[in-house]
Amino acid sequence: MWKIDIDERRQDRSAIRAEALHLQLLHAASVFDYEAFVLADERGLLVASSTHSAEGDAIANLIAAFSAMLVDSRTGAERGVMARHWLADEFDVAGIAWDVEELHAHEFFVGDERLFLVAVGGESDPNRVGVFRVIFGVRRIWTRTHQQELASHAG
Repeated sequence: MWKIDIDERRQDRSAIRAEALHLQLLHAASVFDYEAFVLADERGLLVASSTHSAEGDAIANLIAAFSAMLVDSRTGAERGVMARHWLADEFDVAGIAWDVEELHAHEFFVGDERLFLVAVGGESDPNRVGVFRVIFGVRRIWTRTHQQELASHAG
């Protein structure tokens, strides 16, 4: 049986959830060759992203707002199709070069929390292995930071 020392490969870590998630998304975007990752909650609010500029944060907030509807677009649901049109218009107005077809939205749960991960690009990751690794990492960070928050409130 293999023993992998996971802690050794993680160079940048934080006990603060938002910062830890940002670092994880930034690293994953680089490793898996995505342009960006955006993590949103079920209300469409930005939880974290791989962006690191004011302009990038504005784009991430925009994508987060449409994240739930983007998941619907995979099924051809009218709300999802409309979301892609609206987002394409917003990208045009803002001068963003991304095509909405480059956005890959995924819904998942961590406990009772419903989250959405939107990956931008990723042509070199056709099977979306990077996306599923990111979801695994988000779940790990979310659980660890939740446990730390509980411990700090108890003590």
